[in-house]
Amino acid sequence: MAEGIINNNPIASLKRPPSLPRETIIAPNQWQEIFDIVPDQEFRDFLIVLKNTGARPGEIRMMEARHLHGDVVMFSKLNAYRLKPVGSGSS
Repeated sequence: MAEGIINNNPIASLKRPPSLPRETIIAPNQWQEIFDIVPDQEFRDFLIVLKNTGARPGEIRMMEARHLHGDVVMFSKLNAYRLKPVGSGSS
């Protein structure tokens, strides 16, 4: 249309299908199963931080020491996550 190849958008009248929720709650025993099958310690550490902060994977991937403020990971004032202790009951 913008390039002048076609005059009308052939899918303009189609209804968009409803979006489905993509969130999945992982139970504590499921986390342990995941940790048990991950052979790479660095990736396991990544998953532990993911679990214990609720941060998005991309945020964790970009995390640097400057983002740590005590037990808080702060990417911006609007985007901070409290670290939960990584002990025997949390991984």
